Amino acid sequence: MTNRDFLTGLFNTRYLRELEKKLRGQEKSQQLLGIILLDIDHFKRYNDVLNYGAGDAFLQKFGMFLQKKVGEINIAIRIGGDEFVVLLPETSLENIKRLAEELREGTKLLDLQWDNQKFRMTISVGMVVVFPETELSLSLLMRAAEEALDCAKNKGRDRVEGPIELSVDPENSLHIFRKSALQRPDEQSCSDFYFYDGVVLPEKYGIVPLQNWKTEWILEEKNAEVRRVLVKAIGYERICQELQTTEIDNWQKYTLLKIENDVKEEPIYLIKMTCPSTGFIHFLRVPPHMRSAREAIRWVNWGIDPEEFAVQT
Repeated sequence: MTNRDFLTGLFNTRYLRELEKKLRGQEKSQQLLGIILLDIDHFKRYNDVLNYGAGDAFLQKFGMFLQKKVGEINIAIRIGGDEFVVLLPETSLENIKRLAEELREGTKLLDLQWDNQKFRMTISVGMVVVFPETELSLSLLMRAAEEALDCAKNKGRDRVEGPIELSVDPENSLHIFRKSALQRPDEQSCSDFYFYDGVVLPEKYGIVPLQNWKTEWILEEKNAEVRRVLVKAIGYERICQELQTTEIDNWQKYTLLKIENDVKEEPIYLIKMTCPSTGFIHFLRVPPHMRSAREAIRWVNWGIDPEEFAVQT
């Protein structure tokens, strides 16, 4: 498989995932890493008013401009549709700000023509800077850059927002400090947030040290990704012990559990699933009338038997 986007010739999301693996676990660096996330303003109208051929032609033109502008050290990636990201492995606040503004201004000067008509294109830009360290993954930095980009769009588009600077609270590895690297008089302060194992957490979890996380949160949390993080951090053995679970049935990689711990209403049944590719353990609450793990999985799969469901998907 290629790591280049077929339309623009830039790197694609596959290459971005490879970079994520390289950066994961990297020790704290003294070299400032910058991320410029940009989106073409109202790009959909080119496809709607003209046609997809025009949209593709404009994307190709923009891709060529972006590749030429970022230079050899920086990395330009098309991450989907009309959204692009530029990674600056070794940069400064001045350099990332200058490049972002040059990209914004240069986009408006592109020679875009279709059916003998000229068109003008603008972009919105969000920026993040960080001194890389183990707790700050590329996906987290992208998440922060998206918020800066959304801010640029909400303020009218055709503008640059940021850079936001991220750092880790040394007292709590879940707590990510977020502040504006270049303060402006009209700029609002950025709120901190909490992050663990690739997932941004609600504050009610993030402010509590990992060792004090409560097993009952697993029963209350509705977001599947956050629930997965809770399960991983708390640990299966502790969950079984504190919730006083009893194994009702096992089938392949699934286990049907019943919770005996101070249940005031109807009994609580959980199906435990282990993902074969990642090894992650997941829990889902199922109706209390389930009597086998296979029956519970059939219920999760909207009435389709597990083996039939695997064939269909």
